[in-house]
Amino acid sequence: MIQAEKNPSVSIVKTAKQKIIIPANNKVSVKCRIERNYLEQSIPVAFEPVISDSHQDLHILPSVLTLPKGTTASVKIPIINNSSHDVKIQPKTVLGQVFQIQSVTPLERVEVSEDK
Repeated sequence: MIQAEKNPSVSIVKTAKQKIIIPANNKVSVKCRIERNYLEQSIPVAFEPVISDSHQDLHILPSVLTLPKGTTASVKIPIINNSSHDVKIQPKTVLGQVFQIQSVTPLERVEVSEDK
């Protein structure tokens, strides 16, 4: 289980300056930019996608990322196109936000046996 600070967000995650085409029935890692205040060290963040009516055929996956020190960063966000047609994402489209992670708690693993 991951706990992230919901307020304030570290930054907005946007696509690059060129349009992106997600092929039909494919998963693509999309390179995105994050602009933020200067970081003195790398920090773990939780990425949470925003829901957009314009990209209802896409499934943008939440993920845990590490932001490097500095003022800008490029990250790859996994996106799945479950439709039967290609989907275009316009330049500088907001895909979500990143929040600084407060803690990570390992969950107990439960073994499931199959009775035959």
